[in-house]
Amino acid sequence: MRSRGLLLAGAAIVLLGQTTADRYAPLKNALGLTDSPPWQLNQAQQAKLTEIAKVFDRTDMAAGAIVLGLLDRSEWQGTMLCYYPVRSYAKEFGLGNSQVSRFEELQQMVREPFASQINEKLKAYSELTRAGWGAQSPQVVQLMSEVSDLRAQAQKVIPMRERLGLLNDAQRAKLAAFQADLELAREALELHLIPEPSRYEMLCH
Repeated sequence: MRSRGLLLAGAAIVLLGQTTADRYAPLKNALGLTDSPPWQLNQAQQAKLTEIAKVFDRTDMAAGAIVLGLLDRSEWQGTMLCYYPVRSYAKEFGLGNSQVSRFEELQQMVREPFASQINEKLKAYSELTRAGWGAQSPQVVQLMSEVSDLRAQAQKVIPMRERLGLLNDAQRAKLAAFQADLELAREALELHLIPEPSRYEMLCH
């Protein structure tokens, strides 16, 4: 029984090691590493990490992808974002007029079933902020979390494949590259290899 227990324990350790290695495979490949974390990084690898962290500066790309329903808010760990109408992101994604119109139609379709609930919570949010409640107060944070959840539910009304189908090959490739860069940055954050992005509150207008 003891030897069986040792075998099981050994198998568990091996499996854990494989899981960890697989989990950070994109980052390992990007940095040219073969072992498992923690890592000793050379100057070139540190420079590569600096480049990886720059994805958090691409706020227009992130906000646009979220507005178009091509990226879940949970995938973005950078600064707070401002969200503008679909047409505002046409240049960022290289969208033509027909694509913009179709994305606007989809946005309207997903908003309608949830619009009243979202508007009610946004109204309560405005009332709290006018009364002097700060952005980090539990009541305000809870309200915005509920709004975010409702918006996430709304986005699921239209399948992702339909949204992606509105893009051409070059646009899909640009989005995929951005998502891959985000994945690298999230892995680097999780391993504390890059600093947390500043969580300052954007001044939206």
